[in-house]
Amino acid sequence: LALFEEEERGRRLQARLAAAERRNRQLKERVGKVKRSLRNARKAAHKAEQEVLELHEKLKAAERQAGHHLNAVMQEEPPFGGLTSAAIRDRMQL
Repeated sequence: LALFEEEERGRRLQARLAAAERRNRQLKERVGKVKRSLRNARKAAHKAEQEVLELHEKLKAAERQAGHHLNAVMQEEPPFGGLTSAAIRDRMQL
């Protein structure tokens, strides 16, 4: 009877061990998938950041080039310290 109980206990332990090994393998696969997803997300974020920097540089270059362009619209200060046309006429008549 003791031998039979010991064999039964051994079978139960082996079944538990097999279940634990299956679960461990499943968890390892899940961890691998999560790590892969994290790597891909980091790559995508880095790539997006690089694209933003490139676009920002292109925008700066375009602004610099537009600033030197002959047809560029420039904000100029109004003459005579910002006086209106009526004030300018009055001042010229004095």
